[in-house]
Amino acid sequence: MVYGYAKSALVGVYLGDSTENSVAAATVVHDFIQSLTLPDSEFRGRQLVQVCGPGRNAGHVLGVVSDMDGDFAWVQQAIKSWTLAKCVDVAHADQASQLEDTVIAELPEVIEDVEMDQKSLIDRGPLVQRATCSVIQVEAGDSCATLATRCGVTGASFTTYNSYNSTLCSTLRVGQWVCCSSGSLPDKSRGMNPDGSCASYTVAVGEWCDKIAATVMRTVADLETYNKGTTWGWSGCALLLPNTRICISPGYAKVPNSVSNGVCGPQKPGTTQPSGTYNLSTLNPCPLNACCNIWAQCGTTAEFCTISKGPTGNPGTSANGTSGCISNCEMDLVNNAQHPEIGALRRVAYFEAWNFDRPCLNMDVRSIDPSKYNTIHFAFLVINANFEIVLPTGKFTKLTEFHRVISLGGWSFSTEPATYALFRTAVLPANMEKFATNCVAFMKSWGVDGIDFDWEYPSAPDMPEIPAGTVAEGKNYLAFTKLIRTKLSGTGKTLSFAAPAGYWYLRGFPIAEMAAEVDYIIYMTYDLHGQWDYGSKYSIQGCVAGNCVRSHVNLTETYNSLVMITKAGVPTYKIIIGISSYGRSFKLQTANQFCVFPLDCIFTGPASGALPGRCTKTAGYLANAEIDEIIATNKNAMRYSEESSVDPPPTLLHIGSEGVAYLNAEQKYNRELLNFGGTTDWAVDLQTFTPPDPEHYRLDYGSAAGCTKKFAKLEDIPVSTVAGDKMCGIIYALETYHTMLDASLATFTELVNGKDYAKKFGIYAENVVETASDNLQAWLVGNGTRHFDCQVVEKVYCCTTCIAGLGYSASQCKHCVERTVPPTGPCIFTSSQNGENNYEARKISEPCPPDFSQRGIGGSTGVESAYYTLKTGKEAQLYADLEAELAFSKAQTYRGDYWFSTLDLSKFPACSPAPKAGICGETEWRYNVPLLDTTKYTTADVFNPTAMIVDSQQDWAALSKRIPDIVTAIRSPDYRVTETTPDPQNYVMSILTAVSLLQTNVAKMQDIIKKADAITKAAKIKAILDWVEVLTFAMPFFAPVIRGTSAIKYSVEVAKLAKQGIRTGADIGGETGRIYAAITEEDHDKMDGINAINILVGRALGMQIGKLIKVSKAVAQKDLGKKEFGAVFETNLNTVSKVVPDLGKTTAGKTVYG
Repeated sequence: MVYGYAKSALVGVYLGDSTENSVAAATVVHDFIQSLTLPDSEFRGRQLVQVCGPGRNAGHVLGVVSDMDGDFAWVQQAIKSWTLAKCVDVAHADQASQLEDTVIAELPEVIEDVEMDQKSLIDRGPLVQRATCSVIQVEAGDSCATLATRCGVTGASFTTYNSYNSTLCSTLRVGQWVCCSSGSLPDKSRGMNPDGSCASYTVAVGEWCDKIAATVMRTVADLETYNKGTTWGWSGCALLLPNTRICISPGYAKVPNSVSNGVCGPQKPGTTQPSGTYNLSTLNPCPLNACCNIWAQCGTTAEFCTISKGPTGNPGTSANGTSGCISNCEMDLVNNAQHPEIGALRRVAYFEAWNFDRPCLNMDVRSIDPSKYNTIHFAFLVINANFEIVLPTGKFTKLTEFHRVISLGGWSFSTEPATYALFRTAVLPANMEKFATNCVAFMKSWGVDGIDFDWEYPSAPDMPEIPAGTVAEGKNYLAFTKLIRTKLSGTGKTLSFAAPAGYWYLRGFPIAEMAAEVDYIIYMTYDLHGQWDYGSKYSIQGCVAGNCVRSHVNLTETYNSLVMITKAGVPTYKIIIGISSYGRSFKLQTANQFCVFPLDCIFTGPASGALPGRCTKTAGYLANAEIDEIIATNKNAMRYSEESSVDPPPTLLHIGSEGVAYLNAEQKYNRELLNFGGTTDWAVDLQTFTPPDPEHYRLDYGSAAGCTKKFAKLEDIPVSTVAGDKMCGIIYALETYHTMLDASLATFTELVNGKDYAKKFGIYAENVVETASDNLQAWLVGNGTRHFDCQVVEKVYCCTTCIAGLGYSASQCKHCVERTVPPTGPCIFTSSQNGENNYEARKISEPCPPDFSQRGIGGSTGVESAYYTLKTGKEAQLYADLEAELAFSKAQTYRGDYWFSTLDLSKFPACSPAPKAGICGETEWRYNVPLLDTTKYTTADVFNPTAMIVDSQQDWAALSKRIPDIVTAIRSPDYRVTETTPDPQNYVMSILTAVSLLQTNVAKMQDIIKKADAITKAAKIKAILDWVEVLTFAMPFFAPVIRGTSAIKYSVEVAKLAKQGIRTGADIGGETGRIYAAITEEDHDKMDGINAINILVGRALGMQIGKLIKVSKAVAQKDLGKKEFGAVFETNLNTVSKVVPDLGKTTAGKTVYG
């Protein structure tokens, strides 16, 4: 018996065992199959050819049957008829055909000559040994007469040979053995195997219990007894299924036969027999702990997870119409009984960085409402072939009120032919170290708070247009996740990844192991359905055509998905439930139809016929903002719930033949009530039509035709000249800036090119080297607890002496003791030191500086000596931090003892030059700390900014040339403010800042060079600060935006110079700390006043004018600049505000920015 398909027809073939198979295949079967595949075939529906009838038993029957609709039950029934030697009834057939010139070859009868092993007979017991007869089996349609003919003997001889059974001819059973010669009937039964397992038999198509029982010389009752309750797949003789492995003897049942497409349970191909008795249901569990059903298939819905048993209750059986779950059958959420604290909920807003590519529905990232979200995922950044991250916008990094996360990848990046391989390659063992290092470095450079990976999807087998993924991808992804988790340890930055909400793709993730490494998982419980369902009979249960409207965010499947991921081992608090701010839309076959139940409405396909949104411009996809607009403007819009049993259910909206399923605000909120880690909204820029960002306004300040005058200074521009004409004020201000800039630049160039510059820098470098050791110690005092444990030398007094005698507080005397020497009498110590009251110096474990909370007598003065011990595993981090924060390499340092004495040496002359004995060793020593090797750190190691200064000259010159171009552009009557062309006011403010900075720093450089030779030790710190300030504010922030080079490169070099030259000790005060913080700030964009210079090259970064003024004034008020830059800027700002009235407002007086 064989089943198969020809074209789309299901075909079954039965060849009796007396038929010559090769001849039959070459004639009847071949001709039949050919008739089905001919293009002009007239065969439709069901067809069959059969050779059967009176005089033929099952061995001499042949049949071929086909069904164009694939009705397996009907084909199987035809095969069964032939196994019983019966013809299929064709009395009601539509047509009958005669196969011409067909010859059926039949084989001669094979008579089995059985020679039993003598030992087996002896082992059976004291039976009389005698020869066994040769045998054949009864086939359907046989009688004693046909059996005698098949044996080749007379009827009388046949009766004699089988005289052991007087009722044989009236009780023949298909499968029964009969003798064709003299001798006893051989024993065809089999006993229990030595291991205790039963003898087994595989049921063939068309077999039934009585035939099998007759074949193995058992009764039907025996088979029921051997198999009931234990044999896999046994539902009793009435429901016997082909390929079932049944017991035909006592003993335990072995593993069942495999199913060719099985993926779980004992019927998965390759499953071996476990030792002893075993719960077969637990073999080969599904990935993700999903449900495994009796057909060895995995899933997460009721089709796979419903537990049911057949009539016998055997494992591997199910009730009629169900698929019976065998393992991991739970369908309830776990671990979510407790609602998280409100503050602990993570409310994630995905922001589409590309939303300005749309003609409308544009949103600036700064417009996100912090009262609704606490985390922003900036989507998407991508990686290049060198596994480097492409930069985001600076606006995102400024949003300090949010937890800011960069999200890498996305659907397009993961699946498009040009980029799909980048994720796959980046996590290969040979590349993942580089990729992880780049990711962490990027996060540190840009000051973001977390990183999110959106790879869709590792190990995916069927993504269109790209090669199938491999199992190794999921394993590599896990290894990469562990690696980057290690690299982020201790930074406070979060790690997350996105995961699909469908079993098919989620199974490629080692999800439980990955969850252990991350802070949270973005669980994409949206896009559960869409236009792609069309034509797939598996996409929607009960909808064979795959074209039934189903919400892409329906709660039933969302709930099933949440059950799936929690069963897989992911804690609920790490799962962030996906919600959508868009709907999936469809073109309906029937207009104005209510889809009360899931399968009511049918959509067209295969391509989406739905109308695209006016902004999103994609058929099958509408933003919530577009949906709300449709509802507000269309009286025919009908809204109702898809599932009336869910409160509140997803919403369906119909307008004529257009339908869309989406979530409204209440439904989104209800996802939070499921007690998971929070929600993630894709995407925040799809929710509402927000007011345009200021940079996108088109403003007109009037004509520039009459603005023809020239002025040398801002003060020379009379207010009456620009009254009522804002454009002239802007132009005059810019042209005057140009003159001022050129004058300052000429002086700047002269100073830089002066012959004494190198000498002056040498003096500065000497100052840096001379203060470097103190710089290192100041850093150590401020950061000791990060790398070291300490033992502090404390003065331990008798408690009564400490408090009553010396007048110290209880806190200061926390280390005092009560002791008596001898046992009676006052508390004293045996030794007296330095003429003070008796005490004892003891090493006590306390935090290292700057934590003085456990100090005793000395308190926060920190004068006690301390013994430093490097914390376990912190050595590499120590030297990495010294390099990163002070620019000292490991080779330039060593470990030793440092004396920071402030002792009055006239009182303690024995301590000079710092012996460590007695009082000299108990105070003002740091033992075993990093020290600078002054033989290896010289003036040659001090960063020389000469190249930066040369670049700076070129960049200031380029800026000077740029200003006339700007003026020419805004003089044009066609100039208007757009997304790519800044408001002219931005130029006024930005160039004002630039001119003020250059003026300030020219004056500062003049002062530095003038005083360099006369610098005293007391003035060294001020000199260093002056140099750093010049380089920080005058140079690095202009060159990158003018020449297109890396701002990070310049910032790193300036920060290096600053690290080498600035101490942060108490003797410097807060001023240095503020400058140090400013120039080592990881988030370079926070220096708003400086970065506004980007506008000078026509790049609108979104700097609000009102904010720029506010920031610039704040800079002016800081200690570091209030006497220099602040004063210059304030003077210039006050002057230009008279020339450009209402700076920062539209001509109508309404504030545009700020």
